[in-house]
Amino acid sequence: MHALGDDYSPAAAVDGGWYLPDEPDAIPLTAGQLPQLPPASVTGKLRVVSLSQHFYSGQALVRPGYDLSEYARFADVGDLVGFDLYPVVKFCGRIPLLDVFRAQRELATIYAAGRPTFQWIETGAMTGECPSIEITPAMVNAEAWLAVAGGAVGIGWVTSGWTAAGWNRWLIDEPMLAQLAATDARLHALAPVLTAPQGAVDVPSTSGVAASTRTLDGALYVIAVNSTARAATVSLRVPGLRAGALDVLDEGRSVRSTKRGVFHDAFEPYAVHLYRRP
Repeated sequence: MHALGDDYSPAAAVDGGWYLPDEPDAIPLTAGQLPQLPPASVTGKLRVVSLSQHFYSGQALVRPGYDLSEYARFADVGDLVGFDLYPVVKFCGRIPLLDVFRAQRELATIYAAGRPTFQWIETGAMTGECPSIEITPAMVNAEAWLAVAGGAVGIGWVTSGWTAAGWNRWLIDEPMLAQLAATDARLHALAPVLTAPQGAVDVPSTSGVAASTRTLDGALYVIAVNSTARAATVSLRVPGLRAGALDVLDEGRSVRSTKRGVFHDAFEPYAVHLYRRP
């Protein structure tokens, strides 16, 4: 599946559909060389395309002179389009966690507009490039919600990694497992909201907080995530929001917006807040 040759597998069948060759831009393949399978609207099965991170403007091209419009053609071959980034255990913290949001936003709005998108999220040391940096449950939860705030409607957890005995597909400790279960439960409970039409939120660029809105059944929801290890009090402005209270989901409190649609809130490191205006 990773290289053209005698052992090349054109598409791996998975429950509910097909997983097309992983990171086809890096193999390298063109969209025209991928299996041209019928869409989910015909078969009821998803064609899943997972790209490298090199479509993102914050990353170098996968190869010099690479045509970025190929990423839109990759998206056209699939029904669900995702990518991987791994800012902690692959980039060793050289890129900010906020890039999880930024890259997802570019995929969802530029290359796969109108298609559901997802993102792979790191949960452990994986291949061990960054042994001095630990990925924590709070960081993983923040990454998942940054992807969702950026437009993802699905999350893929990477639970594998290298040990002295070799590659282990399930290398995850109990605190991380508990966090994944909690994050999954909250995502599933809010699925109708998170897949609803979304909008932008104005946040100071230096705050490290990313945010977006969803609208469902007349209610407005705001997803806001602190991507940093520092606490901050941040101003958020939602275009069109009137003065009044917003409930902070699962926290038993509320915040108030001004007539300009501005509200303020405190964020602990890697905090996730969800707000609702009925």
